[in-house]
Amino acid sequence: MTTGAKPERFSIRVPSSLAYLDQIVDDSQAFLIDHIPDDDFVYRVVLSVTEAVTNAMKHGNRFDESRYVTLDISVNGREVRVSVEDEGEGFVRKEIRNPLDEENLIRPSGRGIFLMESMADEVAYENDGRRVRLGFRYPDS
Repeated sequence: MTTGAKPERFSIRVPSSLAYLDQIVDDSQAFLIDHIPDDDFVYRVVLSVTEAVTNAMKHGNRFDESRYVTLDISVNGREVRVSVEDEGEGFVRKEIRNPLDEENLIRPSGRGIFLMESMADEVAYENDGRRVRLGFRYPDS
């Protein structure tokens, strides 16, 4: 018997290839739209997911398709929790350059972490930088 209840969690594990990025974006957005009635909020979360997954594939796993990226999204009331983990070497957050510093303004990359940290209400780097956890709070009406 089906109760019609919406799943509170979405998980996917994919090889480190950008060929999977559209699927991740589409599936994440569909999951969130089922739970959150605000398109702008959903966009903010999906953009952060896109940046985190892209960073995991590119910088963490170096597009090595034998290494995987795992994405988990959960919704609990007005909170959305995101976890993205790769199988790479990790990194130290404080060693990443600030993309707003003048010498970094014209660099072709380096803005993903800045975007995630600007859009999420909480950001934590775990497992020696191989996992990023993002927290978003849907505002009260």
